[in-house]
Amino acid sequence: MKSAALTLIALCVCTVATAAPVTLVDNAESHYTIFIVDDADEVVEDAAQQLDLYLTKIAGVDELTPAAARPVRIEIGAAAQNDVLRQRAAADESGYFVEVARNVVRLAGTTPAATAYAVYHLLE
Repeated sequence: MKSAALTLIALCVCTVATAAPVTLVDNAESHYTIFIVDDADEVVEDAAQQLDLYLTKIAGVDELTPAAARPVRIEIGAAAQNDVLRQRAAADESGYFVEVARNVVRLAGTTPAATAYAVYHLLE
């Protein structure tokens, strides 16, 4: 099992929010839990699954750390509550935002497709 540290330091997207270091994976252990709303659009659900899949592949994580031990929240779509950033992203039909704050990463857009763009931008 390879040991890897995946840390987000700063993200530049359509809307830039406060950047802070956030460790998502370290020593082949995941430190994040992904949150989406129960009635999330299929596109948002797929983007969340893709994010989890590729973060685990990037870091070489074979088993997930128990949820209680994961300090970082990744909120996607409607689960990412930040009205100020939503208003800024709304300036463009395909606008999205990524916010990295202390122990939380928020990924959302003005449409389900724009939310997927936020997720894919993070993976890039």
